[in-house]
Order: sequence, then structure tokens, then C-alpha cells
Amino acid sequence: MSRREISIIAIGDEVLYGYTLNSNSSFIAKELVQRGFFPISHRVIPDSPDNISQIITDELEKGRDVITTGGLGPTADDYTKRAVSPLFHQSLTYNSALLEELQKRYGNDFPTLEEQSLQPEKATLFHNSVGTAPGFLLEDSSLFPNGRLFALPGPPLEMRAVLREVIDTFFPGSPLPFCMLNFVGVSEHEINRCLQKVCPKEVHAGIYPSFSTVRVHLYVEKTEDESTLEHTKKKLSERIRGIEIQDPSLEETIHRVLQEKGWSISTAESCTAGGIAARLASVEGASASLAGSIVTYQTHIKENLLSVPKETVDTFGVVSQEVTSAMARGAKALFNTDIACAVSGFFGPAGGTEQAPVGTVCTTILLPDGLHSETFLFHGTREAICEKTIQAILAKLTCLLLA
Repeated sequence: MSRREISIIAIGDEVLYGYTLNSNSSFIAKELVQRGFFPISHRVIPDSPDNISQIITDELEKGRDVITTGGLGPTADDYTKRAVSPLFHQSLTYNSALLEELQKRYGNDFPTLEEQSLQPEKATLFHNSVGTAPGFLLEDSSLFPNGRLFALPGPPLEMRAVLREVIDTFFPGSPLPFCMLNFVGVSEHEINRCLQKVCPKEVHAGIYPSFSTVRVHLYVEKTEDESTLEHTKKKLSERIRGIEIQDPSLEETIHRVLQEKGWSISTAESCTAGGIAARLASVEGASASLAGSIVTYQTHIKENLLSVPKETVDTFGVVSQEVTSAMARGAKALFNTDIACAVSGFFGPAGGTEQAPVGTVCTTILLPDGLHSETFLFHGTREAICEKTIQAILAKLTCLLLA
């Protein structure tokens, strides 16, 4: 086979039963795809030695590379090292060089370093610059002729720190001709209709929607089809009525446009409790445009710190466009910014009114040209409604800035 088959396995009960978001697998897959490798399976399995051994053995015997995340820590429920070492007829031994390196970083009194230095005896180790658990490679052509096992730590920041070395060293494939388009204000179905009209058989397409944006991946398998890819991308951009953003995320687009305009921004947040500002602050250099944020969760704080009139709250309710408009004006005055975003809502499960049931969210964006307010009714858990709210206001702000 010209391209190795790859399976991605996330290990951990918290991932399996939904307590932790499994972002690792999608990140690994994206990095591999950009190199021209397409994982053929993705599984989530519990922290059980028998499950780990059996499932990984099955994948290796099929001649696949296996990339695992999780189970490399020092606690009693981290089984990966102990489960996979016997598959390669290897014992766990103390790696003195690793122990010395960890002690230099964390000191001799760090309690788990000796446990972390216990590694499969013939493993190739990958440096973890963020945490204590290195990644490792196990391979044995006599046991698994075409299969290799790459074990990566589970915490996302640690996994990404280790993955870069793995990708660069062991998956050096030439990237396939590939492009990505991001759209705001357009549905997945509309994009699919456009793709069916403009996408020739040589061009492969993937549609990846989130609540506020839709990402489209286009690629071809032959370099001679690259001109066809570019032509398809151009036709798709021309046909789709939504706004296309050139940056990887909404917050990066917002930051870039604010920098170009020389504008500053602030937020006044109730139900999202600073989530919008946190998303804006995640962009490198955000302080150049983000002045600050104020969380006014309780009504009297809105009145006292943002000068929201009590009669406005009494007349229209705390979740209303009238209140968020006053919040935005208060934030703009407080932080002396060009733009202010405000939000108030009922996330549930309790609360809400007959006029504004649970899931009602009011938002206001105050731009130099005036107020732009909107009311939404979202459904789902508190976490889901919060995420939808944050994405909705970032999407609206992006559309207003690019209009």
C-alpha cells in the first residue's frame, strides 16, 4: 500500500463515558490528513488492560499503524504502558536518562518521576515538553510486520507537544493538494447543494459544520489535478452566499479586522460569565484590541457597575434587548472602547419566564454605527446553550465587521 493504514485509539473511561471532550483524535486526524494520510478508524476504549491489549493487537495484526492517546500517567488507572509492553515481548525498565531529565525540570521531590521513567525497554521515546509522560514508539517486524504503535499522552497540550515530532519523523508524506474554506452565515445544506453542482469527480470534499460556521475541505489525490482543485475552490466561493473568512477561526478574524481598523473591544457578560472575552483572548496578541470584560451575573451588579436603569430591568426583564443594549453602552463607557458586546440569558434548567423561557438569550453589539441586537432561543444543556451563545455573538460580530 502506498499510504500506511492508520487507526486512532483514545484510551480512558472519562472519554468513553462523556466526562471529557475527546478533541485529541480529531486533531491527530487533521494533522495526518494535511500530510496525505487518511486514518481509517477511530475508537474510544476504556482504561482496561485486557481491552487495550486485545484491541491494539487486532489493529497491529491488520498491518496498521496505531496511534493511542491516554493512559500514560503515573496513577493506578493508567494502564497503557503495562498493557502494550507484553505485546512486543518487552518489560518495563527504569530509563535513567529520562529520570535525570525529569528531575532537572521538576526537582528531586516531585513524587511521580520514578514511575514516569518506567518505560518499555526497547521503546523509542518522544520528548514531552509540557508534562512528565513521554510518548513512545514500539515496533517489531517479526511480531507485527507492517504495524507500529505510537503511544501519546492524553492531556491535549501534552499530546500536541509530542505529536509534532511523531508526524515530522514518521509520517513525512508529501501533502496532497488541499485547501480549506470557512463560511459564516450559510447552512451545511446550501454548501452541499453548491458542491454537488461545482465539484468534479477528481476533487474530494468534506463538510464540517459547527453551530456558527461551516468548514469545507477540498483535496485531490494527484498533483496534476491541482488546477482543477483551485478552479473548484473559486467556483464554490463565488456561489456560496455566506461570508467567507480567511482565518482559521472567528476570533482570529475578529482580531485581525480590529487591528486593521485600529478599533478596541470590550464585553459585558451575564450568562456566559466571561466566555466571549476568553475566546477573544485566546488569540495571540489579543491585548492589542481586547480592552477588558466585566461579568455582571446578578441584576444589581448590572445596575451598579454598568448603569443599567432599574426601570429598564423592571419593565422589560433582565433578559431583554433593552437590558443588553444598556449593558453594551455601559461597557463601552467603562472601557472606552470602539465596540462593546453584551449578553444576558437564561441557561436553565431552572429559571426563565413566560416571555423569556429557558434558552432565551439576548445579545447586543455596539459598533461605531450603532446598536445591533438579536434574540435567540437555544435548546440543550447549560453547556450547549453557553457554547451556542458564544459562537452566535462571535459569528454576528464577524459578519458585521466584514459587511
